[in-house]
Amino acid sequence: MTVDSLDRFRSGLQSLVIERAKRLPGMRYCDLRIQVREEKGAVAENGHEKASSEDYVFDFGVRAIAGSSVTAAGYYGRILGSTDADNIETVVWDGIRQAHQRARASARLKNQSRHRFASLGNSISSTDLAPVSIIQDTVPAVFTVDPRAVPLSETVRMAVDGCKALLGQSDRIVYAASSTSTYLLRELFLSSDGADIDQSFAQTEGFAIAICAGEHGNFELYDFTGHQRGWEILDDGYGNGPIVLPSFMDFCSKLGADAAEVAAAPPLRPTGKEVVVVTDPHFNTLLVHEVVGHPAELDRALKYE
Repeated sequence: MTVDSLDRFRSGLQSLVIERAKRLPGMRYCDLRIQVREEKGAVAENGHEKASSEDYVFDFGVRAIAGSSVTAAGYYGRILGSTDADNIETVVWDGIRQAHQRARASARLKNQSRHRFASLGNSISSTDLAPVSIIQDTVPAVFTVDPRAVPLSETVRMAVDGCKALLGQSDRIVYAASSTSTYLLRELFLSSDGADIDQSFAQTEGFAIAICAGEHGNFELYDFTGHQRGWEILDDGYGNGPIVLPSFMDFCSKLGADAAEVAAAPPLRPTGKEVVVVTDPHFNTLLVHEVVGHPAELDRALKYE
């Protein structure tokens, strides 16, 4: 399976969603997301190759909104293999029917609850989507080096060399590991309203971890780098406005040096009063994610965080 395989399925799947799905009883709306991702990557430990892989991901998801006096949503998703490609319309149609049945069942239960609970029942409403423009468009991936053109051996070399660069920063580093990965993903979005969006993007990532022995105990430091671009992200780094990413070799070297420096530092004692803390801009991204993102998503209110 490749991202180009979606071209074979496109017209048939459009017909399923735009024409056939609408004929199901009570169907108000249906959309389909189907994607293929071609990926490869490698892992190194203590300067030696640990693992590498090259594979694809092929899956789809369906959303249906159906009902009579009250509408509700139903969903279905499935991970696919290459053998499903030959009868993809049958497989997807089965998913549409299951999503439709779930939507109708949910709508019936909604209606029953409306009549069962006098006051609370009024809070149960139909599932309606906000009106949006119906778009047919293609969004291409942006990259200099196509992830599909990168040999698996190159991902291994980059992971091993990055791990060695990390280890070379201090003899106090007792364990080091790094990983590299790159992929190209293509997704089709088709809706019963007529939307037809073909979106692709590349993503390349690197990871490194170091464990250092210090006078005051062991210290562990790890970090990620990456962007929605091609292999050039790890080869050369990337810079665009506030996004400044070093090459993977520089990234690993700095992480190793930082780990060794912090491991050798004395423990920070509390002052007993408020102090100003200056944080690295790179760290601020994670800080905002944890302090603002999770509460905004109700993770903490729901006891998930």
